[in-house]
Amino acid sequence: MKKLLVSGAFMLASATASAAGFNYTYVEGGYGEVDNGDAFFVAGSAQLQRGLSVIGSYHRVDFDGPFDGDIYTVGAQINTPVGPATDFFASASAVRMEVDTTRRVLWYREKVTARDTGLLVRAGLRHQLQSNLHLEGDVSYNTNDFWDENELGIRGAVRYFFAPQVSAAVGFASDQELDGIFVSGRFEL
Repeated sequence: MKKLLVSGAFMLASATASAAGFNYTYVEGGYGEVDNGDAFFVAGSAQLQRGLSVIGSYHRVDFDGPFDGDIYTVGAQINTPVGPATDFFASASAVRMEVDTTRRVLWYREKVTARDTGLLVRAGLRHQLQSNLHLEGDVSYNTNDFWDENELGIRGAVRYFFAPQVSAAVGFASDQELDGIFVSGRFEL
């Protein structure tokens, strides 16, 4: 019985150690496509304790034409190992979008801003193919009214680590902040 308990403890420790290779404290920046435009973004995560992080992001969206906007998110994320090289994560964030445009009123142009706040829920997996190559993917749901009704989204990426704390990702997103190909760089703290 003692051997069984010791071997079980070692198995649990090895699964946790492998999953511990994922860092949930980082800053990230990138560029991506949106419907009829493009976006620059910065994001970050700070792990408060094992399995719990505070997350946030800012997207500057430039639509073709007279529209541009800002998307802000802030929330919490949980993560847990589900395999020796895989983590499950889930988050809930408040999302705020502000869209600016100008309209012609008689002889001058007037700036008009529309705002809305909603909830963004996301769940996904991070998988380590090898020490410097990760796969990431998630599904999301957003209640912000700027999108068509309540919107489901999907995102996937491949992340390559040039050094233990420096990585770049390329992926595809069809979700709330981005809609198309994106690239990003991340520095883990």
